[in-house]
Amino acid sequence: MAMAAYLSRMFRLSTTQQTPLRNFSSSSTSHQSFRALKSAIKSEQDPLKIAKLFDSPISIPTFRHYKPLFTLSVHKLTRSKRFDLIDRILSKSITDSPALQLASEGFWLRIVMLYSQAGMVDNALKVFDEMLQRKTCTLTEKSLCGVLSVMLDNKIYDDKFHQTYETFVKKTGVSPGVKSFNLVLNAHVKAGRVDQAQELVTEMESKGDVKPDIRSYNILLGGYLDSGKKSAFDTVVKRISENGFGAEFDYL
Repeated sequence: MAMAAYLSRMFRLSTTQQTPLRNFSSSSTSHQSFRALKSAIKSEQDPLKIAKLFDSPISIPTFRHYKPLFTLSVHKLTRSKRFDLIDRILSKSITDSPALQLASEGFWLRIVMLYSQAGMVDNALKVFDEMLQRKTCTLTEKSLCGVLSVMLDNKIYDDKFHQTYETFVKKTGVSPGVKSFNLVLNAHVKAGRVDQAQELVTEMESKGDVKPDIRSYNILLGGYLDSGKKSAFDTVVKRISENGFGAEFDYL
């Protein structure tokens, strides 16, 4: 029904374009067609029809920037277990995007996180490989954080997490910062490896240019609290004060 309504709407709009005010009409028609498309995707439940609707507007600039519509479409298709259709629409959004958009690291990361949202970890990681092959944008620590977030969001805390981390750093030459290390700390803590998290914080304190921040200590405290290690918890609280983070300490 939503598909039929959308196509009917497109036909009516196409018959109203003959007007002296061409530029105004073009802008107005584009806006109306986007609204019709957005309404159709929101109401459609059939996975195949959602994918077809999603395919049709890639040429509409507004659509590419409307993130909630991508998220909603992926959510609906995930619920229907149509991962093939998710791959189809996300791959198409890459191939049909202009060079200016492909030059944006943020654009690629949005695609990565949509794959991650659907639990398609391997597809998400392949996007980074495509970024490296195309060389259309510079990869920064944001991309490294994106890789690690995909792992964490899909509850991958084992050797695959660390192998993926090491491989990415080696391939790209991206230098990990405190945000990246905090995600590694999260993986250790969630896997119950609090002692390894402690070792990483200690190494950050004593070596290199990347020092732990208050978030690093909060992650460590959470691990000790969950494991019932009160003595270690109290030791970290003391270190927070010694390192000048007392005013920022907000762990509950």
